[in-house]
Amino acid sequence: MYNDNVRISVCLLVYNHGHILAEIIEYILAQTYNDFEFIISDDNSTDYSRDIIQKYAVIHKNIKAIKTPINLGMAGNANYAISQSKGDFIALLHL
Repeated sequence: MYNDNVRISVCLLVYNHGHILAEIIEYILAQTYNDFEFIISDDNSTDYSRDIIQKYAVIHKNIKAIKTPINLGMAGNANYAISQSKGDFIALLHL
């Protein structure tokens, strides 16, 4: 399913931003360079962010939806997302 030779991993860190999450995901997916691993890491959101992430992960094969085991905060979520990535280069984005 995932390419082990991926050059770029885009890691989007999410916590309770369901109100703008779909727009951000669409923006990232609309990039002209499309050979990237797209990791969306939910830091145990209490809103509907996880539902949106799962919906996109089913539709787009390059999205890897992950959830931190507990709320780790932004730095912890960043480290967790990076640990799950396979890319040679990391683009770290957060909401």
